Amino acid sequence: MDEDKNAQTIEAPVISSDELLLILSRFTRLYQKELYRSRLPYGPYRGQSRVLHLIADNDGLNQKELAALLDIRSPSMSELLDKLERSDLITREKDETDKRVTRVFLSSEGRKLVDRSQNQDDFAEQLFEGLTDGEKGTFHTILKKLCVSFEAQALLADEDNEKPLPPPAKGPVPPPLMKKRPPLKDDGPVPPHPVK
Repeated sequence: MDEDKNAQTIEAPVISSDELLLILSRFTRLYQKELYRSRLPYGPYRGQSRVLHLIADNDGLNQKELAALLDIRSPSMSELLDKLERSDLITREKDETDKRVTRVFLSSEGRKLVDRSQNQDDFAEQLFEGLTDGEKGTFHTILKKLCVSFEAQALLADEDNEKPLPPPAKGPVPPPLMKKRPPLKDDGPVPPHPVK
């Protein structure tokens, strides 16, 4: 009975760190290509994006109403709306009944931007739709561990993780924590590994 059980058990192959790095690099490259392909010609800051979504849900609000909903001061709201208007993402029109009130509407470009950002939310769903809930949990745990490792290395090196990266150096530069070795060859699609 034990022999049958052992014969049916497929052992997961041992995967080297180089193989893991290769598939992670490949995934990162493909992920970045897809993000670039679906990127927006204009990427608003988080606060601007929030305002655009709020206007999309409430087209025609005035500046005072927007400031109250976002809990920001009127001068800050005015400055933000000026930037969005200069970028052709919103339009402002005088109220027909009260000319003292200016209403804020999304422009066609603003509507495209909001629609596109909602499509990007769908992108996350599409990216992980092939994973079970358990696989998503495992993937999340593994990525968290890798992030903690990088953050710990940065702390030990007294580096600021929030500091922007410097511009890329010209020519190939080996990663600082790795031995110099020949580049790995990408042999095309990776066959699925049997799972226990």
